[in-house]
Amino acid sequence: MTLIEITAFTAFRVLWHTGNFNNPGAYEIHCNPNGPNNSKQVVKIMKDVNAFFQPILVRMSASTNIRIEDRKMLHIADPVKHYTRKTKVITTTTSVYSVPIGAGKIKLKCIPIGSDTRGISEEADSIEIAFCIVDPDIDEEVALKGKVRKTPPANVDDIFYHEVHTKAFNILKFAHKYRGKKVYVYARQNLLSHPELAGPWSEVHILFIP
Repeated sequence: MTLIEITAFTAFRVLWHTGNFNNPGAYEIHCNPNGPNNSKQVVKIMKDVNAFFQPILVRMSASTNIRIEDRKMLHIADPVKHYTRKTKVITTTTSVYSVPIGAGKIKLKCIPIGSDTRGISEEADSIEIAFCIVDPDIDEEVALKGKVRKTPPANVDDIFYHEVHTKAFNILKFAHKYRGKKVYVYARQNLLSHPELAGPWSEVHILFIP
């Protein structure tokens, strides 16, 4: 896991369980028969954690260290086999385009520059996306998993939330309360089994949530 992923997972753990009686996590509150009913919060965290781990599980699937027992326990399918080994740093850069397709929905297109392919370059097998919503009105600097900031990011290193997709054309969905807000997006070509060989980040793409 990357440092960003470890930080995000740690945030989930604190939301779920703190071990602090005066500041309990969601699961601790849920297990307390005298506590409030927070079933919706518990279910939401479970769904968020599941979504968070999907790209990590995909990457694990391509690892040479994963065992048959691991695949069965984590319900990881067999990896797609490549006929050539990809061990060089990706050099292809990526342009990002967006098209609003409905309330809170945006189609994001990641196009490699100078490549014969339309989406994922021949050097890569996936696209890594880093994005954040900028909402000056939020009470805290960072919301769950770092998707929301008070101020625009200075560069991609300021963005906490990342996703990995095996398609270059994806639909981003945002909550109604963020309509009209700006979203800052970066993208790069990626290798699931070798994320350290990912290509250079794109220039920032700024869009408005419809």
